[in-house]
Amino acid sequence: FLIENHAYFAQQQFTIADDWFVTAGARIDDNSRFGTEVSPKLSVGGYPVPFSTGPVSSVKVFATIGRGIKNPTFGELFGGFVDGNPNLNPERARTIDIGAEVTFDDQRWLTRVTYFDNNYEDQVAFQFSPGFGGDGIPDFLNIAGSQANGVELEVGLQRPIGGVTASATYALVDTEVGATVS
Repeated sequence: FLIENHAYFAQQQFTIADDWFVTAGARIDDNSRFGTEVSPKLSVGGYPVPFSTGPVSSVKVFATIGRGIKNPTFGELFGGFVDGNPNLNPERARTIDIGAEVTFDDQRWLTRVTYFDNNYEDQVAFQFSPGFGGDGIPDFLNIAGSQANGVELEVGLQRPIGGVTASATYALVDTEVGATVS
C-alpha cells in the first residue's frame, strides 16, 4: 500500500505599536488517500502593561483559534499485530484558548491563567476485538465526537533566588465524549 502526504505551511506575524501582535497561518495537507485539507490558525495578543520595573512588571493577554487534522497512521489503517481499519476517517480538531499573564517584582514572579475549549471529531480509538488480531474485526475505530475544556493556572519564580527557580501548574479539564462510535 502506498499513501503519499505532502504538507505546506505559511505563517505571517504582524506587530502593531510594538506591544501588540497578530499571527496568521495555515497548513495544507495533500494526502493521496484522504484528499486536501486546510488547517488555519490565528493568534492575537499584546501587552496592555509593557515590561517595566516595579510591583506589576507586565501584563500580557492572548488568544488563539485554530483547526487541525491528523490522518490515521499506516498501522491504524492496515494493522500489524492487530487488525487495522481501512475505513477510518482523519481526526479533526477545533481549538480555542484565551488567557492572561502577569509578572511581578521586576519580572521575578510570573502568573498565567488560560481558558481552553477544544472540540474533536472522528478521533481514532483502540478497542480489543473478541479474537484480538487476525480475526478480521477492526481493532481501531473512529469516536464521532468529544470535547475538552478547562482552565490552566501557572505560578513561577522566573529569576532565581539563591540559585533556585520554581514553578507550579494546575489544570482543571472537563472532558465529554459526545458520541462513541461513528
